[in-house]
Amino acid sequence: MRRPLFAVFVAAVFVAVLAGLLCATSASHALTIQVLGISEVAIIGSNILQVSQATEARGSEPTIMVDEECALVWTTNMTNMKITVATNLASPTYVLKVLAVNVSGGTAAGEVVLSTTATDFVIDISQSIGGCNIRYTASATSAQSEGFDEHTITYTITRAT
Repeated sequence: MRRPLFAVFVAAVFVAVLAGLLCATSASHALTIQVLGISEVAIIGSNILQVSQATEARGSEPTIMVDEECALVWTTNMTNMKITVATNLASPTYVLKVLAVNVSGGTAAGEVVLSTTATDFVIDISQSIGGCNIRYTASATSAQSEGFDEHTITYTITRAT
């Protein structure tokens, strides 16, 4: 006899709880939104700098070739960011410099002589979509033999320190 009464009791409690839930006029819960940091950088274009005629007098000022065919674009939702630049070529024959021009969404750090050490390229980036033209300047003198330097240049968006 106890078993049927217990089943009836459980069913009655279940119906009472369900009726209470269904009869409520409002319900609430906590929700947390987490936005992760987003920082992306992309290069538009590619370059071949060709110095067609080095300065004729040995040891004189170098012949300079300038190219501004590439652009750099970035986006970040973070503050206190910067973009650095580095080359993979440890011992270049010819000097290669890079400068950010027409910068939006940051500040140009100044002209950089490329090396394997990451150097500031664009600074003061905070929560922006930005971009700039990339001005490469290569130089050679007649004291240098003909040849080529092949660089892989890396731009990295990172936190400023």
